[in-house]
Amino acid sequence: MEFPLYALSGLDRPTEGSVELAGRDLTGLSEKEASQMRLHQMGFIFQQSYFLDNLSIRDNILLPTLKAAGTKDRSVPGRIDALMERFGISHIANHGITEASGDQLQRASICRSLSVGSQVLFVDEPTGALNSSMTEDVMDAISSVHEDGTTIIMVTHDPVVAARADRVIYLRDGELIDERPLSGITETETRSKEDELQSWLSANGLRPPCRNMRTSSAI
Repeated sequence: MEFPLYALSGLDRPTEGSVELAGRDLTGLSEKEASQMRLHQMGFIFQQSYFLDNLSIRDNILLPTLKAAGTKDRSVPGRIDALMERFGISHIANHGITEASGDQLQRASICRSLSVGSQVLFVDEPTGALNSSMTEDVMDAISSVHEDGTTIIMVTHDPVVAARADRVIYLRDGELIDERPLSGITETETRSKEDELQSWLSANGLRPPCRNMRTSSAI
């Protein structure tokens, strides 16, 4: 996971400044307090799913949810099933990890993140291992989560993916180079947002994608 996401989620402490979530300064929390905040208020989606091979897809989603909600919460199984239905993977609920495609695993990761009621999703290169068709499917799913009111902070090398965001921050070699707001997130505006973002990057002498580029997007 990229360092900005470590710092913003409280997994690492910045040397200066503060990180606030829901009115609380993460840099002032103990490790236990920060861990509890991540468990109950944050979700994480990575380039790789990090699921357990010996569990079904449903059980991989269920396990962290039970840890957060408690084993006595009888609403958890129904909540998991509803999420899997929403994101189109209910038909593979009992399949193993190796039986699922890349975009199905990413949608399962979204279900896992949302199952605990996360206020913020930290998303690290969610489409880096996917083809263009799968990328669009996964980003449609992530955009729908944002439309429900969840804040999404994403790191990506892909300007097409970054164009889904309301705000783009360009980092290079750990340095903040520039930032740009992008208005709207509707499907009809996506292409114009891509063009606007590409023009902005080119105007700054930036040629995405490249190895040392990081585009942090706040959807």
